[in-house]
Order: sequence, then structure tokens, then C-alpha cells
Amino acid sequence: MNSKIIAVDEYRDKLVLKNIMGQLINKELHRELVESVPHRNYLDLGIIYRIIVAAETEEVVSFIVTNSLMDYMGVCEEHLYNAAIENLSNGIEVELESFIPAHERFLGNRALVLTNELYVNGAFQMLCTNRLDVISRRFDSDLIIFPSSIHEIIVVPECDLSRTDNLKTIIHDVNNMCLDSDDILSDHPYRYDREKRFVSCL
Repeated sequence: MNSKIIAVDEYRDKLVLKNIMGQLINKELHRELVESVPHRNYLDLGIIYRIIVAAETEEVVSFIVTNSLMDYMGVCEEHLYNAAIENLSNGIEVELESFIPAHERFLGNRALVLTNELYVNGAFQMLCTNRLDVISRRFDSDLIIFPSSIHEIIVVPECDLSRTDNLKTIIHDVNNMCLDSDDILSDHPYRYDREKRFVSCL
């Protein structure tokens, strides 16, 4: 009987938790969802969890972890969060010009897109303070984080921006013109303080 319990635990830890993906979402736009699934707050956003069941080059198949599924797995939200953070190591950086050249007019030429290797739900990279710290040290500047969508964020050295008071308007306009409502993350930027190693709302 003991061997059976160990086998279940091993399956949970090695085959399920290693495939947990954290997803940042707009809490206000997804209020009903947030109330019905394991989640936690992050700044003014929400974190929910997905299990990746297939990750091919052209398609990623995943499903949201519900409360009942969490109970069935025998884990708590803390387990899911820790697994999602541990799985954050698969992040990538892409120069902005590979994505949206038009943005360079106000973001400068050192903007980077942060996402995951699947290019899906990659905005969760905002929680990877180690990566943000490396980038901020490289540029010798705090970072402004643009919530491009739930799939990626754009980071820009704060010293490259001549002004920041108009960023909310720009982000709001881009969200309305370019994104489906399900993909909108936030209508305002965030700031990474390299000394405090801390992300805050701007």
C-alpha cells in the first residue's frame, strides 16, 4: 500500500507539477473566472494556473486548473504557485523589432519582449525578478514594463523614455485597437526597481 501512495505522489510531482504554467490575467475582466479557480493576487492582476498537455510547434494545448482538479491532485494553491515559479526558467528575450516595429518610435531601440518558449501566456515572466534584474543591470536603469498582452510583456530602460505621463493613454489605445478582450492584461505600465528588486504599478 505504501508503494502505491509513493507512485501517486511521484506522478503528481514529476508529471503534473512540472507542466504547471502560471497565467497573469486582468482580474476585472475575468472576475467570475478568478472566483471559481485557484488563484492569487499579484499587484492589480490575478494569477491562475494551467496544465500543459501538449506543446507542439504550432499549437499549445492546456487547460485551467479548477478547484475540483486541485483537490483531486491533492495539492493546494501554494503548490501550484511554487511549481509555476519553478517552471519560469523557460523564458526568452526577443528584440522588439522582431515583433512590432511601429512601437520603436516611442519605446526606443533597446526594448525587449519577454515571453516563454511557447509564446503563450508569457506575461507571467513579469514575476521572474532574476531575469528583470539581469536586464536592468545590463542597461544600468530601472525598467518600465508594458503589459503588451497576456502572452508577453515589453520591457524598456526607464532612462530611454523622455516622458512617462502619457503611457497609460498609449497602452489603453493599443489594447482597444489591437487586442481581443481576453488578451488584455492591463491599461497601465509597471516599473521594476533594480535596487529593491520589486515590481510596482506605475
